[in-house]
Amino acid sequence: MASPSSSVGNSDVGERNEVGPPRLTTQGSETSPSQSLAPASSPGPTPRGRRRISIRDILPILPQTTSLGGGGFLRVERANSMERDQSATETCRIFMKNIQQSTAADLFVGMIILTDVYMCCFAIDLNASGENTPSWVIDYSVFCTAIYTLELLATLFVRKSAVIGDWWFYLDAFIVSAALLEFCIAALGADVSSMKLVRFLRIFRMVRMLRIFRKWSLLKELWKLVKMTMACTKMLFWSFVFCFIVMTCWSMIAVELLNPLVIKLANDGAWPDCPECSQSFRSVMDANLTFFKTIVAGDGWGLIAMPLIAANPWTAIIFVGSFLTIIFGVLNLVVAVVVDEFAEQRQKDFQQQAQELDDNYEVDLKLLRKMFAKIDEDGSGELSLEELTNGAKTHPEFRDRLRVMDIDEKDLEQL
Repeated sequence: MASPSSSVGNSDVGERNEVGPPRLTTQGSETSPSQSLAPASSPGPTPRGRRRISIRDILPILPQTTSLGGGGFLRVERANSMERDQSATETCRIFMKNIQQSTAADLFVGMIILTDVYMCCFAIDLNASGENTPSWVIDYSVFCTAIYTLELLATLFVRKSAVIGDWWFYLDAFIVSAALLEFCIAALGADVSSMKLVRFLRIFRMVRMLRIFRKWSLLKELWKLVKMTMACTKMLFWSFVFCFIVMTCWSMIAVELLNPLVIKLANDGAWPDCPECSQSFRSVMDANLTFFKTIVAGDGWGLIAMPLIAANPWTAIIFVGSFLTIIFGVLNLVVAVVVDEFAEQRQKDFQQQAQELDDNYEVDLKLLRKMFAKIDEDGSGELSLEELTNGAKTHPEFRDRLRVMDIDEKDLEQL
């Protein structure tokens, strides 16, 4: 049986171990003696209504100031710091995105591109005339390249992985890389004007003009034409290949049947002022060039055809047949296929359709505001049924809109 002193000692230990506020526990939770701070040799009972504080109770209360990590308080601070960094980065990204999408930024970049293209043309003219390019032209080109580089980096920062697969971003990156390559070669002391590759890259910088159409909303029709042309580039290529195949078939026939007749007429002096006419059908490629020049370009069709048809009437089948096949057949078919491809690409361009819907919504909203301002007779900013009815009777434009929307007087009352 435990002595009173032992009981008091245990009680004192319990009192000394009660550090900090008591822990809230759910019903049925008990602290085992093994988890107590009291020694295991103190078998005395614990006073009723008082519990021993375990190590688990004390650890969350003690300040964790170690720099080795592992404490929950430090982890919370690190998480909050990371969240603040991410929040600041996201705020900066949104700010730069708003700047890039602003009208002022579009106008600024557009003016930079226009002046850069003009300076590029000016430098090409000077190079063609054998004159040296002024230093201020080179300095302005460096300034424009710096602007393009900053814009490219800003786009990469804003869009991140979304730039993957964006061909416009690849085009901008290629143009900036070409300009930087030119500057690097010039910095090494090489003569840039004598290098054909660098001169080609300089000419390719003219492609920047396409960005003006993309940036300025005033040129949306021209930008639409450029987009549809780029979307149908594959179709245009195969259309030209098909036209070349058809023309080559007629060229093979012309070389086999018309070339001997052309040589005979040339020896008889049929083309005294045209020495190249005798070589028009000398080979398949020469015949292709002749058909392209006379049929597609329309340059001197009768110069070769009329003497041949006059001397050999059956040759009209080849000339007229090739003309009808290429002009009224292949080229018109190419136009029809390209138009059909344009229509198909337009149906697939949901982004452009959404933009057009937004533009039409803004236009309709402005028109409705003007009409409602005219209908609002008392100027209260609100329309009553009587004002709507009178407006439908007195304003033809408002009446026409209601008629198109199939809204009558009963529908106005239900509104």
